[in-house]
Amino acid sequence: MPRPSTREVGGGTQSVERALSLLQAFTAESPERRISELAQLSGLGQSTVSRLVGTLEALGFVTHDERSGLYRLGPTVVGLAGVALNQSPVHRQARSLAQELAGELGLGANVAERHGDALFYLCHFEGRLAPRAYTMIGSKGPLHATAMGKALLSDLGTDDIEALIGAAYPAYTPRTIRDLQALTAELDEVRTRGYATEVEELAFGGRAWRLRCATARAGWSRRCRCRGRCRPWTCPTARTSWR
Repeated sequence: MPRPSTREVGGGTQSVERALSLLQAFTAESPERRISELAQLSGLGQSTVSRLVGTLEALGFVTHDERSGLYRLGPTVVGLAGVALNQSPVHRQARSLAQELAGELGLGANVAERHGDALFYLCHFEGRLAPRAYTMIGSKGPLHATAMGKALLSDLGTDDIEALIGAAYPAYTPRTIRDLQALTAELDEVRTRGYATEVEELAFGGRAWRLRCATARAGWSRRCRCRGRCRPWTCPTARTSWR
């Protein structure tokens, strides 16, 4: 099979980058877009965007609402996300435990791992007392302003934390931790008591607590030392975070 020329490779790579940039324009805040919006956001010509979107639609990456003229992410994206999620060892080991916890307590139960300088939700179940019309799976959150993030940071030393997220942090509410010194003091408490808390630090009215597991660095990547003889939310050796 003949190898493509450098020019062909470059052109193909550019098309892929452009198509992926269009997919990234669909967000939780703006899940539907028009061609004109995509062109404005990407800086590409409208004819180029129309051609790329047509290809994405043919492959199922986006769908088109004929009535509104809006595009949204399609079933191919959902299918690929499912494949990736099911390959996560954290997701596979924690999913049934999170579901059981949500059912027993009637509250929401989440599992996340750290991706770079943010947390990434892998599991999300809502109990009868905390219904929610959307899923948090795939969404990200700040490490300094969530109980989940603090539980995940509690494994790191001060220098590592500063290298990861810096020494000054954005404030979401008046209660948000804003600097490394305050965060370090909070993490010392997390390590001492074995769990992290969040009280209106990310959003008004939001409260959460997360367990810290001494045998897993990201969610339930490994079973706790109790080997299933405990409940995960009462296990003294578990480091995943539950809401």
